[in-house]
Amino acid sequence: MQEFDQNKTRWITQKGYLQGSFWTILCCLTSNLNDILMKSTGYHLPPFQIVFFRSLFGLIFISPLIFSKVSSLKTQNIKIHFNRIILGVTAITLSCYATTLFSLPEVTVLSFSQPLFFLPMAVLLLKEKLTYQRLLTNILGFIGIVIVLNPEKKDFFSFITLVPLASAFLFTYLDIINKKLLILEKPYTLLFYFNLGTTILTGFMSIFTWVTPNFHDLFLLFLLGASATFIQVFSFMSLSATTILSLAPLRYSELIFSCFFSILIFNEHPTSNVLFGSILVIGGVLYATYNEALKKRS
Repeated sequence: MQEFDQNKTRWITQKGYLQGSFWTILCCLTSNLNDILMKSTGYHLPPFQIVFFRSLFGLIFISPLIFSKVSSLKTQNIKIHFNRIILGVTAITLSCYATTLFSLPEVTVLSFSQPLFFLPMAVLLLKEKLTYQRLLTNILGFIGIVIVLNPEKKDFFSFITLVPLASAFLFTYLDIINKKLLILEKPYTLLFYFNLGTTILTGFMSIFTWVTPNFHDLFLLFLLGASATFIQVFSFMSLSATTILSLAPLRYSELIFSCFFSILIFNEHPTSNVLFGSILVIGGVLYATYNEALKKRS
């Protein structure tokens, strides 16, 4: 029995497509749990306060790891960390607010739009060439986003429509900063400074709109902090097991989970707009990923 348990542990920590798929599915499930918890608490708690508790409990979860690596927390990139915190707080707060405005499937599909924002950023910031393949995939993706948001809605041309898109854009910019910073520092260093900074900043912002949470809310917020931490852990494990390209299609299993939990918990059924729009968004992103992989091989 002990040998069987050891074999299971070895299998999980090994590199390979099956291991990467295992961690990716866990990441998608946990991401759905994260959205469910933000939506459940977002109807009666202010977004800044939710992000505060999310960061605070997340900081508590990673504390044992941090205390064992205190000597590695020294950084010469305080300015970059500060920028990450500002971007992260804004992106997560908007994401939290979006869960109360849209159904879970809509929020999930719109979060898939993040890769589409890489193109304009790569052209403007990194001076990369604009090819017709990249332009085509982005056009298809953004048409899909418009379909999901549904132009027939009365509030289509309002601030509400911009909330999830602004969140996706900021998360994309945050990913670019994270990838550059991971070359210089360890993942747990990024986790520590991000959670510490967001806890302090959102704690201050929460003072002006504070609503005292009950024990049920605190339990949900505790789970939110745990899920937010595990999302990053599962993501790191999946990327260390195999390539991003091989795992890309599995990332969209999150939409299946999102539709299931949306019907089960909130009685929100995905509309035809969401299903058709998701095909264009996911298709555009997968085609772009495949094209970039071909370029790297050649």
